[in-house]
Amino acid sequence: MQQFSESQAAQLNVDFRFLNTRRAVEGQTTVNPDDFKVIAVRAVQYGALIPGSVSCWVRAMIELEREGIIKLRKPAPRPVEVTREFRLRVAGMSSSEVRIAYQRDPEFRKLWDAMSTEDVQPDGSVRLSAEVDNASEPELTASGWRGLPPHVASRKMLDPKFRAQVQRLVDQRLI
Repeated sequence: MQQFSESQAAQLNVDFRFLNTRRAVEGQTTVNPDDFKVIAVRAVQYGALIPGSVSCWVRAMIELEREGIIKLRKPAPRPVEVTREFRLRVAGMSSSEVRIAYQRDPEFRKLWDAMSTEDVQPDGSVRLSAEVDNASEPELTASGWRGLPPHVASRKMLDPKFRAQVQRLVDQRLI
């Protein structure tokens, strides 16, 4: 095992911790801090004593992981925040526009997937944008029902409260 001076060991420790923290923040794989000594010895062979050298640390970590000496940790997935603006944008889109945006725009796909998973309730119902934003929907009228575009009406029919309002209009023979 290679011996380092106290100042070299301190500098290597700072560089290692900085790199590991930066990789964690960027969502890349990290290593257990207890593996520092093993990684430092290999990284020094590639030039880790030069201040600011990063590639030697990355190379050492990858090689040691391939050899089975250390284990790289995968980052925890970050939660995606679905904004009110995105919800309103989607509410105004037709199903074909949603499909096209989902296929072409990776950011739209990420937000759509996050919204799709969070909107499913334990009972299987789907929350609509108005419910998510704590806005109360007015009582449905026959003219309001007739004015709804079909793609909006079919989406709203997933909501039990809205469906009950439609059923009330049907029972009254208004629609």
